[in-house]
Amino acid sequence: MKDEKLQCFICNHQDNTGIALLNQFICSRCERKIVNTSPSQIKYQLFKEKIKLLWAR
Repeated sequence: MKDEKLQCFICNHQDNTGIALLNQFICSRCERKIVNTSPSQIKYQLFKEKIKLLWAR
């Protein structure tokens, strides 16, 4: 059986490993980036805004 690739809500990358958050897929690469990003980093705001979009759905 062929593994289905899902589109990451954060980066739009096609992958088959990651997590589902509020019925949206987040690839393992973005998951690691989110977990390891400090609030003082600029990309923290990007992740924060993307996750806010999940709640608005």
